[in-house]
Amino acid sequence: VHYFEFVTHRIGDELWVGLVDDISIVGPRTNLRAHRSAFTYYCGRRRNSSSSLRDGQASLQGGGKVEQRFEPIANGDVVGLLVNADRHRGIFFKNGVMQGDCVLP
Repeated sequence: VHYFEFVTHRIGDELWVGLVDDISIVGPRTNLRAHRSAFTYYCGRRRNSSSSLRDGQASLQGGGKVEQRFEPIANGDVVGLLVNADRHRGIFFKNGVMQGDCVLP
């Protein structure tokens, strides 16, 4: 079991926090929404008022699809990620409050 915390000092337009199993898909020029091996807490867009969970609202995005709505992330928030690799589970938190969980490959 592992626990990670990510402090969001300053968010531009978008932010993804989570896990991938392929280092080649990490970075600003990659669309994590399309990758089946990315499981992330998507903070939502800052410069767009879209109501879409896929590209607008904060959500859990995993395995190339939107899993569920999450609370938006703001500057200074802390995103937590609890990973149980033996049970293939990931649980996401915002400022210590659970937002949701997912099955990991």
